[in-house]
Amino acid sequence: YEQALREFETVLALHDDGSISLADIYREIGVVYLNTGRYDDAIMAFQEGLRYDQQNGALLNNVAMVFLEKKDYDRALPYAEKAHKADPLKAIPLNTLGVIYFYKGDYDKAAQYFQKAIEIAPDSSYRYWNAAAVFAKVRKYDIALQYIKKVVAMESNENKRRAAVIFMKQLESKAEGLTRERKGPTAE
Repeated sequence: YEQALREFETVLALHDDGSISLADIYREIGVVYLNTGRYDDAIMAFQEGLRYDQQNGALLNNVAMVFLEKKDYDRALPYAEKAHKADPLKAIPLNTLGVIYFYKGDYDKAAQYFQKAIEIAPDSSYRYWNAAAVFAKVRKYDIALQYIKKVVAMESNENKRRAAVIFMKQLESKAEGLTRERKGPTAE
């Protein structure tokens, strides 16, 4: 990561002839900082990039992601909303909004955003996982199971697939228990 930062700094030191997007360079620098846990540096880099491109959805979403990492959901939300407004047909800001609302405890909104993200980009297993998690949280286990089964079917990473199978079995057990709970005691 340090080598990458040095290379980005070298690029920034070059004369700006317009051939390189400075917003993109600062986005990449911010990603390095984010990945190394240097959250305040990441925010500064992303915000510097926003000076060059205020409507850059990736930069806006990345700022939201840093605030998510810092568990500062109220500060994450406006950046995620701006990212969605800048890129309304991209699934990533929708997923970010879903995550924010999930952590804020607004599960209905979280579910709506996860479902919209899946509609736009149905090829990403983590969006299905997020949808399964939110529906499990509100005890809609049958819906959660539909989503987690898609994760199991599409996930190529064996560890993630194994985790999804475990989650699926937990959901099946909870769905079964909820069904018994709704039926009430059985006569013997």
